[in-house]
Amino acid sequence: KKRKKEEAEEATRKLERSASSLNPETEDDFERSVASNPDSSSAWVGYMAYWLGSSNVEKARATAKRALDTINYRLEEEKLNIWSALFNLENNFGTHDSLMSACSAAVAVNDSKAVFVRLAGVLGSSQKYKEQDEI
Repeated sequence: KKRKKEEAEEATRKLERSASSLNPETEDDFERSVASNPDSSSAWVGYMAYWLGSSNVEKARATAKRALDTINYRLEEEKLNIWSALFNLENNFGTHDSLMSACSAAVAVNDSKAVFVRLAGVLGSSQKYKEQDEI
């Protein structure tokens, strides 16, 4: 009887852990999520959104940079997703210079056309058409 109760409690704990990894809510949950899915841009972008929800732009920026360092270099689309998230962050919370700096960094390590298409999409969605025409 005692053993079955312990097994049931362990199963409950496993379910709770897996539920929190599906819908992370705390910093620890997000850390577990990116540790178990280090190449997943959606896990990293969710972590960035968590920091932005806490009004911590610097930690969101640092999380993006950490993601770019962590995601396998062969997964270009995943990395471009992080760059897009960083462009959105800089567009909404940074300066024009910080956005252009992020763009320059992205162009240095990715296909420039793919980067500019992503940046143009970000600028277009925020109705910054003048800046969009410049790129």
